[in-house]
Amino acid sequence: MAARWEAELFEGVYRPANKTTWKELRASYFSLHLSTLSKATAAKARATCNSFEQSQRPGFLSSITGRDVLEWQAFLRSQGRTENTVKSHSRHLKAFFRWAVSSGFVSEMPDVPMPKRATAQKMKGRPITEEEKDRYRHAAAEIVGEARAASWQHLIDGLWFSGLRLGEACRLTWHESPFCVDLLNYERPMFSIEAEAEKGFRNRLLPMSPEFSEFLGDPKPAGYVFNPAGKKGQRPAFDWIGKQLVKIGRASEVETQPGQFVKPHDLRRSFGFRWSRHVMPAVLKEIMRHDSIETTLSYYVGANAEDTARTMWRVHESAK
Repeated sequence: MAARWEAELFEGVYRPANKTTWKELRASYFSLHLSTLSKATAAKARATCNSFEQSQRPGFLSSITGRDVLEWQAFLRSQGRTENTVKSHSRHLKAFFRWAVSSGFVSEMPDVPMPKRATAQKMKGRPITEEEKDRYRHAAAEIVGEARAASWQHLIDGLWFSGLRLGEACRLTWHESPFCVDLLNYERPMFSIEAEAEKGFRNRLLPMSPEFSEFLGDPKPAGYVFNPAGKKGQRPAFDWIGKQLVKIGRASEVETQPGQFVKPHDLRRSFGFRWSRHVMPAVLKEIMRHDSIETTLSYYVGANAEDTARTMWRVHESAK
């Protein structure tokens, strides 16, 4: 053993036993690193660490092996998690291990294999037609009342024409940071988005669709672009806006999946589908602000194939 230690010292591969515990690393990771990430990402990382602790009950970092990782992934599957969920948790565990090494807590950590059975993500809804959108907007009066319906229909139309996420539309202003329309400073109308208001957490200048620019009309001096009226005439909280739009979807009876009715994000899907008929995937990726081209393709190429099939059959049947 002495000879082996001597050889390791000469070869530069000797590492003293590391006494850092999982609990110590986790506390540092949460306080130093997760505080810089979004709430959603931080929550997913915490859930990953919780599941690994529940499965493997790790002590010293040096005792964690590749077998622990594989057993943890098997544990997730035994809990009924899908392969996509296992893959997502595995990414967070890999990021956790990499941070441990780069921050000097440990010299190395086991590799985290990515599940190969994970499938491409599917849409939770579907693009809706313009007729279905009109049914959705007309149902607003049933939920919020005739007096307030126009302000909610304005929001629904804005989501349809802009492709914005609901949270982005609710924060959109005429001239004020962090997320505003800019109709004057560039050759074409644009969105100016600061990192704090954007899902990808990057400052962006985003092209605005021509139909949304026409929908907006002349710029206003200040304030929010969308102002759905609350019960007392005040602008309601974002969460309440989302819940009301879901109720409007149920009232419209427009189904996007069996037993699932149209939601605000289906308007964004519809926007992406319409533009996918006119631009290449790389352009659509930029318009939709997807991090990965695979997301763009998986969300819209299948829908395009169905639409193309319908067109082919119409041509075929009309020729008979």
